[in-house]
Amino acid sequence: SENSIKTYERALIKFSRYLKFYGFTEKNFEVDSLIYYLSAHYKSRRSILTALSAIRQYLLFKGLRVRRFKVTVDDDFKEFKRIDENVFKALETEISRIRKDQLKFGLKLMVYLGLKASQISRLRKFSFKFLNDVPVIEEGNIKRILLKRDFFEEVQEFLKGISLEEPIFVGSYGSLKVTSSRVFRKFGLNLSDFRDNYVLELLKRGLPTDIVVEYSGVPLDRVSYIYRVCFLKSKVDIVEGKLADF
Repeated sequence: SENSIKTYERALIKFSRYLKFYGFTEKNFEVDSLIYYLSAHYKSRRSILTALSAIRQYLLFKGLRVRRFKVTVDDDFKEFKRIDENVFKALETEISRIRKDQLKFGLKLMVYLGLKASQISRLRKFSFKFLNDVPVIEEGNIKRILLKRDFFEEVQEFLKGISLEEPIFVGSYGSLKVTSSRVFRKFGLNLSDFRDNYVLELLKRGLPTDIVVEYSGVPLDRVSYIYRVCFLKSKVDIVEGKLADF
């Protein structure tokens, strides 16, 4: 398609600039430095793979032997998945079919706050408190702000029947892991996707990145990446725009 041709053309222009910048040739360049260079221009793993595909096809067209590029991207550059409100509603319906109230509640803590099963198993009733008038969870290094009012009301109702001494999730957290994995898989999601979307909700409310890191448990690099994907352009576009007169 015309869009594909334009996408490949932009990738080859970047490849040409990369070779010129590092002093490499089409026959002799470093794949790792190429991927690092492209990561400054593209906002997702998929777009990097598309660019590499264009470059590889070009080199093959030139008659050069090229092995398939191996891209190993850690979780900090895992492509961000924005979860639609309709998906959250469908998830709520799916969770409502589960019989055990504790499992339901545990799943909602995962969906709305991005908490791990192991973290949920450590929570106590006194973990839920207020920061001034804002409801939060604080248990050791686990910190979350309860953003949804209706969910906070569910939390209050759930905690009424739990004493201060007992954990809020009684039983094996293994069952929570198994159930959550089964439910999330139906929607093509995993726990890290919910953590990412929780980060997005904090950013949408204008919280600075250091507070987002503190109350999400997500590393600064990942928070910055999500902010860039959802609110800004690529790093290179930002720098070039700000320093156009340099």
